[in-house]
Amino acid sequence: MDVQTISPIPLDKSQEFQRNVFCQKSQTISPIPLDRSVTITTGKTTMGNYEARLDITRGTYKQFIFQLETADDITQHRDILMTIKNYPNDDDSAIVLSKAFDSSASDLTTGKIVFTFLPEDTRALEMKTFWYDVQLELKVNEIYQVSIGNFVINRNIYHRMNGVSD
Repeated sequence: MDVQTISPIPLDKSQEFQRNVFCQKSQTISPIPLDRSVTITTGKTTMGNYEARLDITRGTYKQFIFQLETADDITQHRDILMTIKNYPNDDDSAIVLSKAFDSSASDLTTGKIVFTFLPEDTRALEMKTFWYDVQLELKVNEIYQVSIGNFVINRNIYHRMNGVSD
């Protein structure tokens, strides 16, 4: 399985924070980068079936970028969809969330498929591990599973900002 995580968009690295640790000495703490996007390289062809774990904090913004290794041109697709279920064997009627690819952020000529999650997409979901898959339909009845795996909704701490309560 080829999984590649790119560096998230960092905060201003010129900032350094000082804090007093047990009144003994001063310690420099590096800023924590914002975790806004993840890239998953899916394999050599559109027929790759690559497993990846996707994590998102409930009620936040995040992009998941699936890049076909061979940069296949998939502009003639019929449908590209991410589905999320409680369990992988659940019937399609039990889909928890279905998400279309983000056509403005994707570059289908190079095999780049982007799914953008907005705060309202995950705000009502429980904090737990779900299952997802990404399917690409090139022609009628020609469907490829690009990726499959766990979709983890993590706890958020600061509730006032995004309106989520535990």
